[in-house]
Amino acid sequence: MEEKAVDLAAKLGPLIALIGLILWLFFGPDAQKDFNQRIDNRLVEVEAQLKTEREERRAADKQHHEEKLALQNENLELRSEINEVRAQLLAFFSTQDSLPWAAWFKDTNGKVLYANRAYEEKFLLPRGYTLSDYVGHDDYAVWPKETADAFRANDQEIMRTGRYQVFPEPIPMGDGQLQMLPFAKYARRSHGNIIIGVAGMEIPGVQP
Repeated sequence: MEEKAVDLAAKLGPLIALIGLILWLFFGPDAQKDFNQRIDNRLVEVEAQLKTEREERRAADKQHHEEKLALQNENLELRSEINEVRAQLLAFFSTQDSLPWAAWFKDTNGKVLYANRAYEEKFLLPRGYTLSDYVGHDDYAVWPKETADAFRANDQEIMRTGRYQVFPEPIPMGDGQLQMLPFAKYARRSHGNIIIGVAGMEIPGVQP
């Protein structure tokens, strides 16, 4: 826009000079002076407008750059957090999958990220479900509402306190009745001490 303004001023220069000469010839030097003053005032206004537009453009470019950097930083942090959760899961899987008692891990939204074979054999298969029905879903996918509500409430308590706790939870038996069984739950944390989920296991020696 500045180049256009300069180009326009160059084109209008001879015309302005001609108009000034005509005013001087027909109306005297005062008319020419008044005309020149008007031209100068207009040039000052155009220059101020160009300066404002240039500053606004620079401010917008700066804000865009800062927003881009912030987004890049957020993406890096998210990628780091995802990699950390993945590493924790792999470590958890390696220690839990061969256990003879049920163990599981959920994220902070209640989605099941892992359950071992013992969980499937003791709590899913007898009721017609498999791990594929459970992993990747929440408790409501395979458990009665009363049981899933209890699981969720206790998981939220773990995330609120961050402490290891044992909860009696209602588990449906073969005859359809609910039996209160104890389960141990604890928070899993990132290296930054941020809770990333809740892990749990049945207490060995107590059979459903």
